[in-house]
Amino acid sequence: MPSSVTQIKLLVPLVITLPTITMSPESTSVQQGSNIDVTITATNFSGTQTMYYRTSGAFTTSNTAVSVSQGDTDFTISVPSNASTGTLNVVLDVSTFGTAEDTVATTNFSVTQAPASATAPNAPSLTDNDAD
Repeated sequence: MPSSVTQIKLLVPLVITLPTITMSPESTSVQQGSNIDVTITATNFSGTQTMYYRTSGAFTTSNTAVSVSQGDTDFTISVPSNASTGTLNVVLDVSTFGTAEDTVATTNFSVTQAPASATAPNAPSLTDNDAD
């Protein structure tokens, strides 16, 4: 009598949780000549990855490295005193190629004009007021 073999296949759904990366500036605006901190928040992320941020709009930078790991990572953008006023776009890429396929997060904020600095005139000295 031939033996009979029954095969049972169990299908187990495969669940993959993809990493999520977001960026948020500490403020919605910054003055020319000031610094602003930007926080990268990575969830479901293992290890450390070097990523690159670049800016466009009010001023341009290219491919500045930042190490990203699980949780929050902060970096600082120094806004030049001669930066244009308006929107500054910040893009975080996983490579230096800077293509849309490489982009993992974006944010933006406003660059505003720094207040004009005023200097007080020198106070008169006693010699300036001599009545000769």
